[in-house]
Amino acid sequence: PARLIPRCPSATSIFVEGRPVENGTPIEVLAFDRSGRKVHRVEFIIGGETHEKQIAVTAGQPEVEASCD
Repeated sequence: PARLIPRCPSATSIFVEGRPVENGTPIEVLAFDRSGRKVHRVEFIIGGETHEKQIAVTAGQPEVEASCD
């Protein structure tokens, strides 16, 4: 397993794979593809605009931070 942590103090909302999450809340990543990776779509709503990032998480990584900058 691994953890994805979205961080963006200036965001009014944060979504990981379409699900709302709080700033700094760790998301447990338990399922990976055959290569041991999982790409998550993270959306930050800042000033009414959506900023999207694709964040790759690798099995065994303790934490991966997704920031809005």
